Amino acid sequence: DSAHVENNDGGVIHVHVTGMTLGYFFKSPGFGLTDDCFTLDSGNQYCNLGKATLKVYLKNQGSGWDLLYSPSDYILQDLDKILVSYGSDGSEEIKRQQASVTDKAKDT
Repeated sequence: DSAHVENNDGGVIHVHVTGMTLGYFFKSPGFGLTDDCFTLDSGNQYCNLGKATLKVYLKNQGSGWDLLYSPSDYILQDLDKILVSYGSDGSEEIKRQQASVTDKAKDT
């Protein structure tokens, strides 16, 4: 009840409380997020393994993209953009993924 995904499309997280961490948000629907592993509600895990790594990026209003080194502890803020990426993608692919993150939150 303290947070949900708007329109069930994964585009906008709507938080009803202050101080909610990204890790806590993902726990509520049965997912998991640690500093090096993302777990789906199906139990599938995407963990740092060799060249394949979990990366979580954040873009606050008026700033550029930053890599979150402790993503599960990040406290969600209004109009944040968040990208969760897994694999061995290089910087150009990461930039393409970042560019695909929408501004839907401004419209809700």
